[in-house]
Amino acid sequence: MKANHSPAIGVFPSKITSLYFVSIVFSLICCATARAQIDRAELEGTVTDSSGAAIAGASVSALNKDNGLKRTVATGPTGAYRMDAMDLGAYSVTVRTPKGHG
Repeated sequence: MKANHSPAIGVFPSKITSLYFVSIVFSLICCATARAQIDRAELEGTVTDSSGAAIAGASVSALNKDNGLKRTVATGPTGAYRMDAMDLGAYSVTVRTPKGHG
């Protein structure tokens, strides 16, 4: 009887395939590293009153003390807010509650 010496499953059949695999892995590593170097921040939180109840419709403003840029968002039904892709720096945050809260 002759032994069948077929390549094992998962073994690369050629050097070209191995090269493609290595280049794909290298590309993924480079993309992950590049993504980690983004210089942006996010600010998120929840606005509540003194009893802990969420305040929907509050206006949350963040003023960047370094460049003077101001961003304002409204809180959602649960009092939550989120500001994405903000410049890094020191901020002054103010909240204005809608009429009827205070």
